[in-house]
Amino acid sequence: DGNLGFTGGNNAAWRRLNPADGWVLFLNPDVIVPSDLFRKMRALIGSPAVDGFGAIGVRLMGWDFGKGSPTGEVDSTGIFPTWNGWRDRREPVPATSDRIEGVPGICGAFFLGRVRALREVAFRKGEIWDERYFAYKEDIELSLRLQRAGWKTGVWHGADAWHGRGWQPDRKHMSREARLLSARNELRLHAKYALWKLPVSVAKWTAVRWLGL
Repeated sequence: DGNLGFTGGNNAAWRRLNPADGWVLFLNPDVIVPSDLFRKMRALIGSPAVDGFGAIGVRLMGWDFGKGSPTGEVDSTGIFPTWNGWRDRREPVPATSDRIEGVPGICGAFFLGRVRALREVAFRKGEIWDERYFAYKEDIELSLRLQRAGWKTGVWHGADAWHGRGWQPDRKHMSREARLLSARNELRLHAKYALWKLPVSVAKWTAVRWLGL
């Protein structure tokens, strides 16, 4: 009956799926998946390599839907904290391997979660994603919540997928509503997980709210 956002949509799917065990994949509609990726992932989650991991992502490469081709750039190999916020790591990736690298945050575009871990960190109504976020920074919040519960989050270097990211590198191309939502969510995130970053987050929200930056 309405737009539930990234978080509400994923929670609605989770409630209908209600898996008994195993893993569940939250996948963006703007992600292109190679034909052999799910076969590889099934082998991965059946191996000891995933022990202790509550969620895993893959290496995401950039995709240009306008041109219908890869951008040749890295989209995300994990989300990392900076002095003034968070950013997707986009440096050149190492050679393909079976290594799962522990990272602070997993991009929500391809978020493979262990059902047992997700249930451990679910809210009272059984929701996995914090619907107050609607979209933006919700993947970081879930990653940090899993880590607080003792689970690891990581990026698997054994496979790539392509992501046609909606957030544009030039912020001027994003709507004011989207920029305000992202800034507000960063405030919410840091109020819960990184109080020392709140002053910078307040300044960023103020700049968007009153200066249109």
